[in-house]
Amino acid sequence: MGALLLLGGCQQPYRVFAVQVAAADEAPPPLPGALADARPLAVAPVAAPPAAGLGARMAPPKWDLNRVPAVTLMELPGMTPGVVTAIINGRPYRGKRELLKRKILTAEQYARWKDYLVVHRAAATSRGSAATRR
Repeated sequence: MGALLLLGGCQQPYRVFAVQVAAADEAPPPLPGALADARPLAVAPVAAPPAAGLGARMAPPKWDLNRVPAVTLMELPGMTPGVVTAIINGRPYRGKRELLKRKILTAEQYARWKDYLVVHRAAATSRGSAATRR
């Protein structure tokens, strides 16, 4: 029953075969040879996952305000294109609370989105840190 089928544009051939499936109320066909004497394996019960893991809320993704693209910011619930433009035009940020200080977000908006946003400060370069020491 094995047939060789070459899919269009695909370099690797695939074998196609038929499988006969028994109905749920039918007994399986007898196994040939040595397999006829085989007994089914005993299966140990699997422990249930901890209850805390079932209802635990997944942590929201964290997006860096200084690097996140506008398309990603639009995925936040209730985000508008005007707010995204204001966030991107206000870059760079030293902390996410600057969104409130600069009046880019209202307190309600900030409370809704603060768990999604973080600010990673840029690492100081060797030239920049030497200039600040003088």
